[in-house]
Amino acid sequence: MKLTVKEILNIEQLKTLQVVAGSNGLSNAVEGVSVLEIPGSNAAIKSGHILVSAFYSIAHKSDEQLGIIRMMCSSKASGLILCHVGMILPFVSRELIDVCTELELPLIVAPAPMEYIDIISPILDRILEKRNEDLMHAMDVYDKMTNLILEENNADCIVAALGRLLNRTVCFFSHNSICISASQGGICGKYNSYIKQKIDENFERFIKEKRDIEILLTDNSTTILLSPIVSSMMYYGVLVVFNASDLRRLDYISIRQAKNSLAIITINKTNLKDYNNLLKNDFIKDLIAWNFKDEQDALKRSSSLGFDIARIQSVIALDIFTGFDDNKPESEEHLKKLRNDLYCLVLREVRRMAEPSIVASHENKILIFLNIKSAPLTRAETAKIAELLRNTARSALGNNVSAGVSLRRESLSSIKKSCIEAVDALMIGNKIFCSSRTVFYEEVEIFGLLMRNMDCSKAKEITQRLFGPIISYDRENNGELLETFKILLMSDSDTTEVADRMFLHKNTVLQRKKKIISLYGYDPFAIPYRLQFEFAIMLCSLYGL
Repeated sequence: MKLTVKEILNIEQLKTLQVVAGSNGLSNAVEGVSVLEIPGSNAAIKSGHILVSAFYSIAHKSDEQLGIIRMMCSSKASGLILCHVGMILPFVSRELIDVCTELELPLIVAPAPMEYIDIISPILDRILEKRNEDLMHAMDVYDKMTNLILEENNADCIVAALGRLLNRTVCFFSHNSICISASQGGICGKYNSYIKQKIDENFERFIKEKRDIEILLTDNSTTILLSPIVSSMMYYGVLVVFNASDLRRLDYISIRQAKNSLAIITINKTNLKDYNNLLKNDFIKDLIAWNFKDEQDALKRSSSLGFDIARIQSVIALDIFTGFDDNKPESEEHLKKLRNDLYCLVLREVRRMAEPSIVASHENKILIFLNIKSAPLTRAETAKIAELLRNTARSALGNNVSAGVSLRRESLSSIKKSCIEAVDALMIGNKIFCSSRTVFYEEVEIFGLLMRNMDCSKAKEITQRLFGPIISYDRENNGELLETFKILLMSDSDTTEVADRMFLHKNTVLQRKKKIISLYGYDPFAIPYRLQFEFAIMLCSLYGL
């Protein structure tokens, strides 16, 4: 329980302090004490602090005194102790008393000779004492919960113990929103359904924010606390506490310790196979980020899980191709399902073709750490495996699939770089080829360098300025010069090919080409001008400019 202004007034050394206004605020919590001698900004006023002041600089300025009181109220200060009244501040005005009473801010007057240190020291001592009490309570609860884990290893015992500590009904809903433990006789069916509904509604919030929420039962009879039990790697369920509107700080300490205990018990009861899968998934995440102390640490962990990362020869990244695809998924939900189906298919095919290989899902991409027990794979053999996976996926799912490949270097730690390169190759290939295919990073490495080091805003500014004359012409004449220009550049100025691709007469393409040249005053199709326009087109593809 927090220290209050009323408790401070009961401290032996402070019993001579006198409340002259704002007595309705004596229950305000006090988290600290501050001196306020240069009023003028609420920046110096801390929430939850009781302030000590003699109003030295505003002793004869009643308006500023009232302003300070209002600032204290807006900053949620706990109260004000005035010192040296009659010595510095002539008297406490009626206006000051009325404002403090109206705002329910305790106004306390100290005996004139009393020094600041005589007020601040006892308050700080009491705050520290209170914090020590909280610490002792936390240690006591921790010991009780630890003993229950060691002796019972049972969620029912933890929930029952917490119910007794809080003197409230407590329930534990598992990860699949089923009430598996309840104290004090449990909960009735209508509450069970309502709480399950609220847990399901807030599931994503629990995972992302890991914060408690309070709900009010439909009949407004009580407030319920939903406290998620979730870590960075697992969601265990939700601890539910009834009548939660007036929980104290010590109660929240008990709840936190109970949540830790329930998490430990849940882990202990997790199926060994699931736990091993969890360890493998964690290892793969660390492998992608190369989150190891050194290569020996990585090898040791991989060996204990049945992996042989020393034989990884390349990394392949796969994803559904969505750009310029007639079979583009209609929604994100559809795309999510396709990626899940692709993962299952790739996992099955890789186990059949290259059993020791590792398959992982990472940032909407599928990563394959290719490991063949036989002789080292050649570049052509790696490409063949990627193409087989793409073709199988295309046949089974009805969607085109893109692949990016990075051939691993000698050191194990280069695996992280290979993951980045494989994903980059996939993304760059989609953008510059505008079709699904297998792309090796070495084929597009220069674009990878651009993606990581380019000033996008500057690139956009330059490309817009470069194509500006054509864009302005198209806007004013509703023309297609820009599209024609790009296709001409990418077709090596072959007007016949451009005419076929754009369904135009060859003479129309020639006329447009002459118009483009006239807009610039120089021939943009000639070297070296042509190079900068081709480069600008590549930038537009890479960055979506």
